Amino acid sequence: MAKPSETSPPPAVIVAAALPQELRAVRKTVERMVNGFDVDFIATGVGRDAATRAVSEALRRHSRVAGVVSCGFAGAITDVLSVGDGVRPSEVIDPEGRRQTIENDLPATDASRHRLVTVDAPVTDIAARKQLAARTGADCVDMESSAVANVCHGHGVRFVAVRAISDDLRHGLPAEVGRLAAAGGDGPYSLTREVLSGIVRRPGLIADLWRLSRDAKRAAATLGPLVADAVRELNDPPE
Repeated sequence: MAKPSETSPPPAVIVAAALPQELRAVRKTVERMVNGFDVDFIATGVGRDAATRAVSEALRRHSRVAGVVSCGFAGAITDVLSVGDGVRPSEVIDPEGRRQTIENDLPATDASRHRLVTVDAPVTDIAARKQLAARTGADCVDMESSAVANVCHGHGVRFVAVRAISDDLRHGLPAEVGRLAAAGGDGPYSLTREVLSGIVRRPGLIADLWRLSRDAKRAAATLGPLVADAVRELNDPPE
């Protein structure tokens, strides 16, 4: 594996996740497993617009960039994937159906045989997830990766998406998740208020949130090592 030069700073690898919680899931692992490289961890915010702004700004901060890793949690939309599985898709699809093959000279793995589709709102219903899979041929869904891929393509920067499955077709997501995600972007007070309001409206939300927390921990345990591998591989110059 190529090592950073002793006479010049190494090129940066930007690790981008939508939420601080997702970033915390990988940062400690990456810092423990990867030494001697410049890794810039950024929380972009949720959605394509936020991801585009944050990654574009990060690219402007660095004179040399080895690549960008778009990471975090994703939902399975076929039964090929289950909670805790890791995904490094070979293709990302945007909400308009445009497809971008990820060509980054990284070695192929079992995790890289999947397709990922980016959407603009959480897909909570299982039937809707199956329809999305049938329409796109994707196996999993997120809300940022296609936007980050487009930014990297425009800057001529290597890109890799790394996702861990935090919810699958067995349960889907509670209908309240969209409101909770929006409230989380406004700070912990807003999130707490929305959670309590949701529980008052539907007490069963307590069990759903417990399950989501448990499954997110499983996904986080998968995500960190996969991101560390991607950081190391991006620091190897392409042949």
